[in-house]
Amino acid sequence: MTKQFIIAFLILSASAFAQEDKRGTIVVKKPKNENGIISKKSELTYTIATQNPMFEGGQVEMNKFIAKNMKYPEAEKAAKIQGTVYVGFVVQEDGSITSSRISQGVQGGPGLDKEALRIVSIMPKWVPGVHGSDKSAMRYVLPIKFTL
Repeated sequence: MTKQFIIAFLILSASAFAQEDKRGTIVVKKPKNENGIISKKSELTYTIATQNPMFEGGQVEMNKFIAKNMKYPEAEKAAKIQGTVYVGFVVQEDGSITSSRISQGVQGGPGLDKEALRIVSIMPKWVPGVHGSDKSAMRYVLPIKFTL
């Protein structure tokens, strides 16, 4: 009798906490801040988009911008250090770039990491990403290749 009661209790309590809508799909709760208030759309950053953010003019113009503004660090040039630095950042709704950081750097080439961050910091505004039908803040990772 006790085992049957425990099993029934577990089944009932599991169904009480399930969050399904009328179609049987799981409802996703909106993120809340530290005060328990549901975040506004403007406070959300997406990683998947209807349209990804892009440099004004596309990949070709971005490559021209990087080539024009890149200053290969002397220490890494002398040591013949090459590689790709991956810089992660957020493209805001207005196209501005914020929260730049190195996602993956070049081993033994801290100057390359620093230069990649500098290049991203001087970039003009991007075309913002779109989530659904709204412009939204989007995370983006940009590979910057350093070759001698």
